[in-house]
Amino acid sequence: RFFFFFFSILNMGDREAILAAVTEKHELQHVETVDKAAPKIEADVKVGKSPMPDLLKEVTKPHELQHVETVDKAAPKIEADVHVGKSARPQLFAEIEQAKKE
Repeated sequence: RFFFFFFSILNMGDREAILAAVTEKHELQHVETVDKAAPKIEADVKVGKSPMPDLLKEVTKPHELQHVETVDKAAPKIEADVHVGKSARPQLFAEIEQAKKE
């Protein structure tokens, strides 16, 4: 947006000079950098063998499971006198559509 605004306030001669300066070839200077992104590892740190392969072998072996008795109380409790009727939502949407047409 800024460029469109900037070019719109310049007259045609200035605009052409700016475009010519931007599109001409430029010599770039060489830059030396110091990359500090590498992780620092202390000299006394020792990396050992990962226990993951042994763990995966143990987990994927067949296991003998024991039967467990549970009491599931997660089911919803609905009173005996509650009755579920037809939803009025489709009728509501139809009324809204009708109101839009009017």
